[in-house]
Amino acid sequence: MRILWIVNIELSALARHLGNNTGCGGGWMDGALKNLRMFFPELHIGVVSTFFGKTLEHYPIDGVDFYRVPYGSRKQYDKKSDHFFQELYRSFKPDLIHIHGTEYPHTLSAAENTEKIPAVVSLQGIISAYQPYALGQLSPLTLLMHTTPRDLVRFQLPTMLSRDMKKRGIFEQKTLMRVSHVIGRTDWDHAYALHLNPQLIYHFCNETLRDEFYVDSCWSYEKCSKHTIFTSNGSVPLKGVHHLISALALLRKKYPDVHLNIAGGNTLISHDWRNVLKRTAYNHYLNRLICRLDLQNNISFTGTISAEQMRQQFLRSNVYVLPSAIENSPNSLGEAQILGVPVVSAEAGGILSMVKHQENGLIYRYEDTVQLAYWIEKLFEDPELAIRMGKNARVEAFIRHDRKKNAETLMKIYQDVFQQNILS
Repeated sequence: MRILWIVNIELSALARHLGNNTGCGGGWMDGALKNLRMFFPELHIGVVSTFFGKTLEHYPIDGVDFYRVPYGSRKQYDKKSDHFFQELYRSFKPDLIHIHGTEYPHTLSAAENTEKIPAVVSLQGIISAYQPYALGQLSPLTLLMHTTPRDLVRFQLPTMLSRDMKKRGIFEQKTLMRVSHVIGRTDWDHAYALHLNPQLIYHFCNETLRDEFYVDSCWSYEKCSKHTIFTSNGSVPLKGVHHLISALALLRKKYPDVHLNIAGGNTLISHDWRNVLKRTAYNHYLNRLICRLDLQNNISFTGTISAEQMRQQFLRSNVYVLPSAIENSPNSLGEAQILGVPVVSAEAGGILSMVKHQENGLIYRYEDTVQLAYWIEKLFEDPELAIRMGKNARVEAFIRHDRKKNAETLMKIYQDVFQQNILS
């Protein structure tokens, strides 16, 4: 069976081959590809990403056919690229096309040109559902008042976040109207997929995590850094780090040594002019918030980190917090759970399919910083609760993220979609 993947980043094998930075995202797709090939070696898999080039490129690497399709923009539908997808499909001759994600215009191009080839779309986020939360409940005026030189030079005013998401949501809806099959993993994405296209056939398949998280070592209360909190993304308002920082100020009244580690580049608490020039309006807002609350000594930024470094951050933390306004099923949450780290999460999107309150984690309303601080304090003060939550989460996460089971489920979906296409 010949399966062609359409992805929105370069997978690590291609990035290494081209000498590009492998980055810190998409590791779960590397894992899914590796496991599919391990458990189903008879599959012939092609992987397609886009680039700012002029000709279709083909790179056979370790038994996988990698392609790069020229595409003019990640924000605008490029009709001129249709012939590249048509050429690609003629060349690879896929039995099935698997489109990963819906939020970029090239996925619409891929779906528009399938003709009679069966296609299935994997939902990552639902961008049209994310759009109302783009500013993380901050007012447009607040963010505009923190506009930076970077925003002006790149013409990326903070209020454009919502507009860009709305535009990408249109691509998403058109993509989902062009296919008959979709893969999801939460009650929330199931509801929204059928809301956008009631005729879709929904297939359930959990995601596989990065290899580094399938290890014997797990979180230990005795070994963790007490009163240390970790969160994995603070780059945009939707991720809600501003609320976590406000909760941190409440916690510091009782725990002067409380510390928050945020994954990502340190463009905030820095006087280096190069970092200052990288600041977005949201970075600038966070920087002022941190200074106003006098939390400079209670917050650190990890910089860009590898999967192994991320794992170590989880293990050192007393608590992992997911403060996002909206998510589907974030892999960072799955990674924390599979390591047995105690979790506090905002009730958002598909989170309730992963976190059962007071069983394998603690839930709070996104904007309720008092409740957030209360649950973090509860885990600080009650080691037995933290250990129990972590153990329960670890057991469930190993079932949810079982590599062999997920590969078998995905293969079964491919076979079902292919057979249904023959019969239709």
